[in-house]
Amino acid sequence: MIYKTKISRAAIPGYSLIPKGDHHQVRKITLTAERVKKDPAFHRTRICAGDFAKAARLGNRIRKVLLQHTTIKTNVQLLIGQLVTALRTSTSADHQFSTACFDQLIGFNLNFRVDWQPSTTICPEVVANTNKNWITTRLPAFIPAEALMPPPGITHCRIFTTTTAISCQSEDEPETITKTTTLIPLKQIRLKATHLTAELSHMKDRLVLVAVGIHWYSPAGYKGAMIRKPPGPLSIMYCRYQ
Repeated sequence: MIYKTKISRAAIPGYSLIPKGDHHQVRKITLTAERVKKDPAFHRTRICAGDFAKAARLGNRIRKVLLQHTTIKTNVQLLIGQLVTALRTSTSADHQFSTACFDQLIGFNLNFRVDWQPSTTICPEVVANTNKNWITTRLPAFIPAEALMPPPGITHCRIFTTTTAISCQSEDEPETITKTTTLIPLKQIRLKATHLTAELSHMKDRLVLVAVGIHWYSPAGYKGAMIRKPPGPLSIMYCRYQ
């Protein structure tokens, strides 16, 4: 069946228009939604679609929690892709986050415009105590002028951590705790080692994440006030299903 002019697909349900030079050929569609849902040939397709749906729901929750105190606009597609990869490591038949490995998510940068490594040489260490439900992020002693590479015009900064415990089985509100250092002058000679500890009420059967970031500040021009500049790096330093 050939048509000289393009017609609406809605006018012929179950058929597809294929451009053929100066005309369009109409062919019957053999692939339907019902076939994808039931045909054994599309079993792998159904599994992949289910994995993507699970990863999309969790990725949106992670983004909402970790970015609530920043103005960062992250690329959620990259985060969802990492979560889909984690699901593929699941040992369960239906691919659940409870048996997945999240190691590849460690180091994921939520601010795709600024990476952690070019901005600082600080290497935070995250230690979790599952018995007491607390997580400590240890910042080593460092010299700000040597360990931090801020944008032009920046005179101060704050290093902060956001710790959250997200249930992958339900839509319960995640528990989130944000800890931050004092305002750090970049001209300071040396900063002592700092421990930022978050005490959670529940960690069991939850995905626990710790993201470490930097806020840059510059003088506002009056009475020593400071204004926050464009957001700095924000990277996931700890990610594990407890």
